[in-house]
Amino acid sequence: MATFPDLAPDEIGYDLGDLNISEAATVASGPVRFRHSLRNNGHILQMTFNNRIESDAALIRTHWDQSSGVHGYFEVPTSIWGDADQVVPTNSIYRYASIPQEQQKGVYFDITVSLRVLQGWVLDFYLDGGPAAAPIVAAFENIAFSGNSPFELLASDATPPDPEKLLLAGGA
Repeated sequence: MATFPDLAPDEIGYDLGDLNISEAATVASGPVRFRHSLRNNGHILQMTFNNRIESDAALIRTHWDQSSGVHGYFEVPTSIWGDADQVVPTNSIYRYASIPQEQQKGVYFDITVSLRVLQGWVLDFYLDGGPAAAPIVAAFENIAFSGNSPFELLASDATPPDPEKLLLAGGA
């Protein structure tokens, strides 16, 4: 995960997004709204870099390529936000919302970058044996996850004795 270049933008714009709400029409009393979560979705950070030299434009182009365009996600240095660093959590993850736009003016460039702020949780999986005690001598085999997802972990020797299956969505 490549970090966005540490360039201070000349302007930033921020779209607060919307609550995760759906609406259903009714005949008698107007629409009924359903709130699906307590988080806002659709945050957009727009940055404008004015009168930049070729090397600054090249940093942004290279980062776009390294991030696989709108597919990859990355972190943004807190210096991007300037004094507005409390708008989103500092550990937020970003993704390009669109291709960075460049306007060349002789030797200088005006660059506009739109980033989608991903507010979702980064899931870490912890395997916990609970109250189970390991036997005095336990065989251990280290298995590297390689191949095609999904991977299955079968807990046939775990307590309770009924095997349970944990499905990991690789690459998600």
